[in-house]
Amino acid sequence: MNAQKQILVAGMLVFTLCSGLSADPVWPTDGEWIPMLNGGLYVDVVNNTGTGDVYATPPHPDNLDLVGGIDANSAGPFVTGYWYTDDVDLMFRMRVDGNPDIGRFGAQHVWIVFLNTDDDDDVDWALSLDNQVDGQVELVPAVSGGPTTANPWNPVVLGDTPHTGVSPLSTWSRFLSATAVDGSEFDGDEDFFVDLAFPMATFLSMTGLAPADPIGMALATSADHVNINKDLPDYTSWGDPPVIPEPATLILLAAGLPLLLRIRRKAGAK
Repeated sequence: MNAQKQILVAGMLVFTLCSGLSADPVWPTDGEWIPMLNGGLYVDVVNNTGTGDVYATPPHPDNLDLVGGIDANSAGPFVTGYWYTDDVDLMFRMRVDGNPDIGRFGAQHVWIVFLNTDDDDDVDWALSLDNQVDGQVELVPAVSGGPTTANPWNPVVLGDTPHTGVSPLSTWSRFLSATAVDGSEFDGDEDFFVDLAFPMATFLSMTGLAPADPIGMALATSADHVNINKDLPDYTSWGDPPVIPEPATLILLAAGLPLLLRIRRKAGAK
């Protein structure tokens, strides 16, 4: 293979790796999701129990009610939230009490992951499945709010549009029966999972996080994509933060660039 062809092949390798950053997410199996923690399993009390459930306004309809713990059949505990990364995408799963798969593409609502990226008490970012206005999975900077405000988590206000996101929703999010996966039946009926994904490279670029920086996580729901007005985390502190690794695609890309430069130097020496 002559030098010109080697340069072309190496360039194609780098192009392929870059294009992989925006490929469709590959969802984990049900057993691969990692439970969210907050001094134990992260659980959110079902709304109609009226004990310990934190919300801005009652989380109705049921698809806006985050649920976890012991269900109506005394089974569990069931975790409310999960996370996962394959180093290409960052993904979250949350358990809700009603079917979100109604209407055009689910109910016209918003399911949210609050993120703390600088180790203070405030919400810094929200990763949202926004089916209320923007029709995308989006990463939005937070303006105010957190677990230690006067009314914990209320209000959490997000930055106005435009919001940076990925679409279509049918690719970057999905709704599944939680009851079919693990048997939970809060309120004695079927529960559901809301899954969402976001490209890791975009996430790191927007947040300014370095590889392996920890982040705090919490879950919420809303009927508005800027003012969070339904279910809120049942905690006055952030949970155990997981470590977010560097995307494997970026590692491979970094490994491929020196090869490309070496080939170019050899080609120039001929």
